[in-house]
Amino acid sequence: MVQGWPGGRPWRGPAVPNSGVWGSALVGIGLLVAGCGGSDGAAEGAAQIPEEAPSPDTTFDEVMPAVESPPEGFDMAEFQGVRVDVPEGWEIDDGDDAMCVRPPGQEECRFGAFLVFPSASERQDESWPAEHFDEDDGWAPNPERCRSFATASDVDGDVGIGESDLVVQDFGEHPAEDRDDGVRRSHFRQWDVTCENEDTFAVRLWYLPQSDVAAYVWSVDEQYSETYTQIAESMNIDDYLD
Repeated sequence: MVQGWPGGRPWRGPAVPNSGVWGSALVGIGLLVAGCGGSDGAAEGAAQIPEEAPSPDTTFDEVMPAVESPPEGFDMAEFQGVRVDVPEGWEIDDGDDAMCVRPPGQEECRFGAFLVFPSASERQDESWPAEHFDEDDGWAPNPERCRSFATASDVDGDVGIGESDLVVQDFGEHPAEDRDDGVRRSHFRQWDVTCENEDTFAVRLWYLPQSDVAAYVWSVDEQYSETYTQIAESMNIDDYLD
């Protein structure tokens, strides 16, 4: 079940109240943005970004044909025009504003969950992620609560944050059937966060500024590290843009 929004807003999905960690899942992130703004290009001084890299949401030189069907072991899921490939055995919760994909054994949309947010900037009361995804504390609109495995299930938890570091600034690639080269690019970010109790966790974000679509891992479960990338790289927003 889904429990909440990243920045304190309740998860408006199937019968699940929401508070705490994303508020519950989304609460901790306070996710959708109040305004996009900014450039679609790479941030100045961003680490791990090629000097000649094209801007996100723009084309790539090499042709990458769109994937017409999910690979073996995955099923296609769609939410408000955004399509992703979801591993078999993972659960899907659709809310009013986002889709939550939960790994096996996770009953709430918190630790280990992968979220898709269309029209992100239209649904947030904060300027996240558009104005903050290049900041050390830009992993959530209200980056104040610990999301480690031990604390994530406590919606009323009061374990705060010691420090957070933006450790990856890169681009993600996604299929784009409406483009000659078949590629759409996003800003990819990862933060490593240390809690006041010395617990640690990581947060990942793929953000398309022009399209205002975000994909987000609320708190990374390392055993699914590559799976998150597979889901994100499958994200197709062609129908969302129509």
